[in-house]
Amino acid sequence: KKEIMMKNRVACVTGAGQGIGEAIALRLAKDGLAVAVADFNQETARQVAEKINQQGGKAIALKVDVSQRDQVMEAVEEARRTLTARFPLDIDRFDDFLAACNYEEVGIPTTEAIAAHAGLVRDIADVPVALAAIEAGVDYLVSEDKDLTARDESTAELRRQLTIRLSGTFLRDVMGWSAEQLEAARGRTWRDLAP
Repeated sequence: KKEIMMKNRVACVTGAGQGIGEAIALRLAKDGLAVAVADFNQETARQVAEKINQQGGKAIALKVDVSQRDQVMEAVEEARRTLTARFPLDIDRFDDFLAACNYEEVGIPTTEAIAAHAGLVRDIADVPVALAAIEAGVDYLVSEDKDLTARDESTAELRRQLTIRLSGTFLRDVMGWSAEQLEAARGRTWRDLAP
């Protein structure tokens, strides 16, 4: 039943040009989803999309900096345009994906808001991401950034407002990876996990 449901879906994976994002994009493609591979590094996004297409999947590559709201919105529109051109039968699935996401656009935090919340995390450069995640009411903030994931007083206020997970914890708790799957991944690169 899961396989049938997955074959009619489309996913947009940010940070999919490498690491965990790449592994997730490859796995979703293996499960039959059409994938919009979005990453700040356009070349790595292109390589991942090409790999998926060579393996019989459906993928497009998008350049996007997720810290820039306008780029995210443009990436969604570019995904729609490209999917329409390359995979016309999947455009309805992409629109269904967007509708199911129940996403909400949040504004870019003002300079004043960033300054007012400077102590929210250790690195002030991470404050806009934290504020946007709080405003959007995200279910999880998944990061390997120690300034966001540290379990000490420097992130106490942030942890009161958000559920923050390291990638492995997210894979186990949310995506349902077993202890065996996680152990098999230990010490390997994400590229080793590709199908």
